[in-house]
Amino acid sequence: MRQVLIYPGEDGYWVAECPSLPGCISQGKTRDEAISNIKEAIEGYIKSLEQDGLPVPEERFESMLVAVMTRLPNISGQTCIKAFIKAGFVFQRQEGSHIILRRLDPFAQLVVPDHKELDRGTLRALVRQSGLSLGDFLKLLWMPLEAKGERGSLSSFLTSLISKNPSPPPDPASGPAGKPPAPGPSPE
Repeated sequence: MRQVLIYPGEDGYWVAECPSLPGCISQGKTRDEAISNIKEAIEGYIKSLEQDGLPVPEERFESMLVAVMTRLPNISGQTCIKAFIKAGFVFQRQEGSHIILRRLDPFAQLVVPDHKELDRGTLRALVRQSGLSLGDFLKLLWMPLEAKGERGSLSSFLTSLISKNPSPPPDPASGPAGKPPAPGPSPE
């Protein structure tokens, strides 16, 4: 059993953190949804460590005080993930609606809710757990993304998402529903 902190976010969501698993953070529109989501995030966090033969941190509880000072933008989970990839984090796995990212040096593992909108309290907690300053994170949001062709890179992450929806978009040169265009008059 893990202790969880649940508190109101800055944009109307409830933010949930598991202090004994640094970077294990989720959110929900209600307290109950936040509790359900953090349970999923904890499960994914632990599975990711066990899958790679890494130690699972023991339960511990610390109290902390967070001062809210810098205004953060409203962004999606996908935008947040892209910024963390620029900071050296790599995709590890997905557990439900949560993406687990990891950086080896210095070690940090983050659970990012793959939601259309992240509460700024959730985003602030993720940035704090990543070891980045808010200023550095904001710079990463606007820095161009370079895809690498290796395990854990953005390209492999996007490939994994595409493989869940294997039907390719229709070719614009094709006719309706991806069928070849009707033959026309032959050029002379």
